[in-house]
Amino acid sequence: MAYTSPYQPLRPCEGRYLIHIMASKMKDGSLILPFDIAVGPSAGYAHITYLQTGEWPLVWRIRTATGQVVLQHALQALNESGQSAPITLSDAAGHNLAVDIGQYGGKYLEVRRSYPASTYEVTSDDIRLGAANWAIGTETAVRAAFLAQLSGLPVLCADVHERESPMVDWCAENRIVLLPSIFPAGDYTASDSRIIVDRKANLTELYHNFASSVSRASYETSACHASALGKQLIYIIGTSPDDNVHQLKDLKHWTARHPKIHNELMHGDYLYRQLRRYKAIHPNTDFRFAPNDRLCKMIYDTVCQPAVCEPAQKRQPA
Repeated sequence: MAYTSPYQPLRPCEGRYLIHIMASKMKDGSLILPFDIAVGPSAGYAHITYLQTGEWPLVWRIRTATGQVVLQHALQALNESGQSAPITLSDAAGHNLAVDIGQYGGKYLEVRRSYPASTYEVTSDDIRLGAANWAIGTETAVRAAFLAQLSGLPVLCADVHERESPMVDWCAENRIVLLPSIFPAGDYTASDSRIIVDRKANLTELYHNFASSVSRASYETSACHASALGKQLIYIIGTSPDDNVHQLKDLKHWTARHPKIHNELMHGDYLYRQLRRYKAIHPNTDFRFAPNDRLCKMIYDTVCQPAVCEPAQKRQPA
C-alpha cells in the first residue's frame, strides 16, 4: 500500500530556495548531494516524495572532473553561511544553502547556482503555521516537523492547544519555528531548555485556574510533573495598564468583575494567597506578568534563559 501523507508540499518550480543538504558522497566521479527544501510551501518535498515513490527527487550532482568552479563556489557559499563551516564538501551534510533551481526536460530539477544561506530572506509566510488542527500526525504538525528539522531556525515547542495563541504570528514574524507537541505541563519549551512556560492570556484566566481548588488540581499535577523532569514551570500572564499588576504582590490590590457571575468580584488578595501557597509547595514554579504587547517576547526569552531556581530535590529511596 502506498504511503499517503496528510501534508502534501508543492513541487518546487524554477526559482530560489533555501535547501538543507541531507548527505554527501562520491560516486562515479561525481559529488552527490541529496537535499530537501527547507522552508515555504515546498518544505519537506523530497522526504514526502521519497516515502510515496521510493526515489529521492532532489539530488545535486557535481562532476569533479568538469565542475571544479561549481565545487569551489558551493564550498565558499557554505563557509559564508554563518554555520560551522565544513572543511570540504564531503562534510556538507546537515548544512543549509540558498540555491537557484531550474527545470530541464520538463521533468527534472537541477541546482544552477548556490549562495550562502544567509542571503535567503525567510518570510513569515515561509514558516507560519495555520490555526487548523495541530494534533500530532495532522498536516500542520507534519509540516512543522519538516520546518524544525530543515530550516536551521530556532525552534520553540508549543502545546497543540496553543494553535490560536498570539505566539503563532509573533514567532513567524521573528523567524522562530513552532513545533506542535503534547505537553504534560505548560505550553512552551525548547529541547535544551530547563524551563516550561504556561501562558495565561489575562488575570481573569489566572483567577479561574487557581482560585478554585477543582480547577487548581491539574496545575498541582503539572508542577509535580515539571519537577520530575528537572524543569522549572513559569506562568506568564498578560496584563493591561488598568490591571496595575507588575509582580505577584501587586495582586493584593487588584479586583475585577467576574465575567460569568453577576455582581461577583474577583479578589486579587485571595488569589495572591493561593499563588503564594502554590509556590511554597512547588518551589520549581514562578509567576511573571507582562504587558500584552510584550507577552510573546517574554515567553520566548524566558524559555531561552537558564532556570533561576532549582526544581525540588528528589527524595532518595529508603
